[in-house]
Amino acid sequence: MVKNNRTNEEDLREAAKENARIAKQEMAEQQVREAEEEQREGQKY
Repeated sequence: MVKNNRTNEEDLREAAKENARIAKQEMAEQQVREAEEEQREGQKY
């Protein structure tokens, strides 16, 4: 079935929102990993 342009634009917007959500989540996870690593480094000394 062929989608019209409006549907395609809506799909693209939804995909962009999902990509932004994933990027935000990955960034938060990276910050947690870095904080944990810094904490471990601090405990070594």
